[in-house]
Amino acid sequence: MAIFDNTTDPQVPVGVENFHQRLIIAIGNESKSSFAKNCGMGASLLMKYLTGKTTPGGEKLLRISRYSGRSLSWLLTGLEEKAVSSEDQRKWWGNLFDALTPEQRQNITEAFKQRGKEGTFSSYALTGKR
Repeated sequence: MAIFDNTTDPQVPVGVENFHQRLIIAIGNESKSSFAKNCGMGASLLMKYLTGKTTPGGEKLLRISRYSGRSLSWLLTGLEEKAVSSEDQRKWWGNLFDALTPEQRQNITEAFKQRGKEGTFSSYALTGKR
């Protein structure tokens, strides 16, 4: 479970439509031609992204993310993904447990005993049917 938050930098423009502004932040002081080259694209394509004429597809976005060290979430939305605390995880696992029928709980327990976590997250774990 992920929680998205923008409290780390309120100056970051939020929303997909502001991708080009976040790209400027990601580039920083590096030259545009150097950034483009390091991301495996031409400078003209980078300029299209920077002017907001187009946004990158998945592969280019991933390259930008890897090179700049910025998360995909941040590049796309301006929001960072924050980890859920252990306390919240325990709460949600408790909610999940409470939502299951006694039969489903038994099936999941048996599946875990037999196949570990892979068995726990199989359809057999919930239905008891193979």
